[in-house]
Amino acid sequence: MQDAGDGMNGEDIPFRLLPSLVSGLAYLLSLKIPGGMERTMGLKTMYEEDWQRASEEDREKAPVRFVPRQSFLR
Repeated sequence: MQDAGDGMNGEDIPFRLLPSLVSGLAYLLSLKIPGGMERTMGLKTMYEEDWQRASEEDREKAPVRFVPRQSFLR
């Protein structure tokens, strides 16, 4: 069975989201593994910080100004 990708062994995720992905998986694994509950809250905090940082990077930061055409207002 072959993947329909581009033939590269890589992730289909933007690089800025990788820390969030890794910390999120670590958090979810801590919920499933026996004895992992003592790390759960720290991992959840780390995941939320990583996700916040990644989501802030994924927005447009350029100033935008919309001006209507005067010919349409008559």
